[in-house]
Amino acid sequence: MIGRPPVYSPALAERILIELGNGRTLNQVCADDGMPCETTVRKWIDDDVDGFAARYRRARRDAQSIVPGQARYSREISDEVTDALALGRPLSEICMTPGMPTKTSICRWVAEDRDGFAARYRLARHTGHGRTGRIAHSAEIEEWILTGLMNGRTLTDICSDPDMPSVGSVQKWLAQDRDGFGARYRWARELGCDVVADEMVDIADDRSADWIVRHHKDGSSEAILDPERVARARLRLEARRWRLAKFLPRSYGDRLHLTAGRDTSGLDAEGWAEVLKAVDGKSRGLPNKVRRIE
Repeated sequence: MIGRPPVYSPALAERILIELGNGRTLNQVCADDGMPCETTVRKWIDDDVDGFAARYRRARRDAQSIVPGQARYSREISDEVTDALALGRPLSEICMTPGMPTKTSICRWVAEDRDGFAARYRLARHTGHGRTGRIAHSAEIEEWILTGLMNGRTLTDICSDPDMPSVGSVQKWLAQDRDGFGARYRWARELGCDVVADEMVDIADDRSADWIVRHHKDGSSEAILDPERVARARLRLEARRWRLAKFLPRSYGDRLHLTAGRDTSGLDAEGWAEVLKAVDGKSRGLPNKVRRIE
């Protein structure tokens, strides 16, 4: 085809290898604008120009080890993603471009902070939002939020994902009860609380890395319980306990059951009713005499 570059160049070869590593076929890559024809690339492989044959085989092997549609991370691709986001293009549209990663892949890059990608992504997203406005409510966005809540994630964590609305936007949808979103949101929160409760058991039972080795000046060493890890585990448990008590006080809160028959104070439900009647309107303590129910 007229206009195709027939001469090998390192930049062109690297571009081909990246596309192959992302799972595309050589035929698909060569169909892109500005790429050489497949026959030319095959000749580069046969002649092993600049060690291209070995790099080509490695790229094809890497492509077979990844899930189809999930591109391998590279600085070049990540820069293309952030550049497009900064121009105001939505992530769903970017991911539909040939050779680009899926939304799931980009979420994984952000979560793992590949090569500092998380900060670059958020900056590009903030810049792009200034050009396109806020993310609109949609069934797809709502489903993503509800799924995250059911998995025990916090709303702030969910909203930090790629192409998600801000916390303020979600709270506005709740206040307006968009398409009955409020009831579904609360239901997802309740399901997520059960996941958080299970997570607390896992945290308490996790003994991995509990012990550290302390080395003494005389050359001896001993294994001791890591106080920082224990304190951190206790803090994580308390934070989750507080969260559960606030969201579902009936199931996870510490409260007095006035209808539960007899408690440790020795008063049954009828006895507590008398106490409450006696102190009604008195804010400075219990009455002088309280009849104890035996």
